[in-house]
Amino acid sequence: GYNPRENSPAVWLTNAGSLCQLVRFSVQPSPKAPEPTPAAGEKPVAAGKGGAGSVPADIASKIQKVSETEFNVDRSVVDKILENQAELMRSARIVPEQVNGKVVGIRLFGIRPETLLGTLGFQTGDRLETINGFNMASPEKALEAYARLRTASNLNVKVNRRGKPLSIDFRIK
Repeated sequence: GYNPRENSPAVWLTNAGSLCQLVRFSVQPSPKAPEPTPAAGEKPVAAGKGGAGSVPADIASKIQKVSETEFNVDRSVVDKILENQAELMRSARIVPEQVNGKVVGIRLFGIRPETLLGTLGFQTGDRLETINGFNMASPEKALEAYARLRTASNLNVKVNRRGKPLSIDFRIK
């Protein structure tokens, strides 16, 4: 895994319902290039803070929040996410969650508002349960849902947020 707070690779261990993290080593951040100064009359692009996991401006500008649970997403964004998913998702920690020895979903941690998942309406602690009816507890069904993302015109994502079911809808145009 990856620990964005420590900027380092990490190993996650679970035993009897406990979760333990071992940070392997610390990665020193590379020096930042100076921010370009907008020309006279131009407005700077607001696309997160520019840190690790921030949504690039060309993606953020094509995700429109209609309500807390509804989003319009440009088709080109889906393609960019699928092409660069490792880079765009590295700020989140994804852990399979078990209840009575059975995987019931995928718990999301480390989501900040300026990250891709935060921009798409997800929050730290959400348990991802289904995407378009495909159960995320099943690796086979998760792969099937992933394979259909490129051609889907709508995504309905069911999460459990703070113990309550929630449905997030994405219209892909």
